[in-house]
Amino acid sequence: MLSAIGLGSILGAFLLSCIPAYYPRHHLIPLAMCVFAAIGLLFSLSTTPALSLSILIASGCFWLLSLNPSNTANQLLATDANRGRVLSVMLLAQQGGMPLGHRCAGFLTHYMSQPWVLRLMLGTLLVVMVSFLLVREPAIDAMPHRKLGKLTFWGNFWEAITAHSHRPAYPAEIAVSSERERTSV
Repeated sequence: MLSAIGLGSILGAFLLSCIPAYYPRHHLIPLAMCVFAAIGLLFSLSTTPALSLSILIASGCFWLLSLNPSNTANQLLATDANRGRVLSVMLLAQQGGMPLGHRCAGFLTHYMSQPWVLRLMLGTLLVVMVSFLLVREPAIDAMPHRKLGKLTFWGNFWEAITAHSHRPAYPAEIAVSSERERTSV
């Protein structure tokens, strides 16, 4: 089962390379975590091994699609003098948080079944990530945004998924933004 997640992360790395250059990677973090949580909820309902393994492959893919941009964002936002400290705190939060989640899940299994504990924890993750998906601060990229006007709830949801305001209006802008990225690195 763990190797299925690993295979999914390899597929996620290939998928990450297919995302257009103009798409802001920090939008990908909550979006991928929402899909990861939804796929995890499907896993908690699965009863056949083949379906469970395919769901785990998909979850590994979306786990990588959230983990890679968050690591990149932390490295880009940290100053050179503090980058090591920032990454160690990030690693502590990621790797240190998992045992706490496992302990919490173990405690909850005294009061409900394991599938319901999984559903509760993934449902909580989904609610939190949907809120991050709809309300976020795009401070990472300094790209000029197109003016979209006042958006409805569904318009905000579509913008959260597609990052349409970041999409260049003309193909020439894509080349200019790619050139800016290369010179800034």
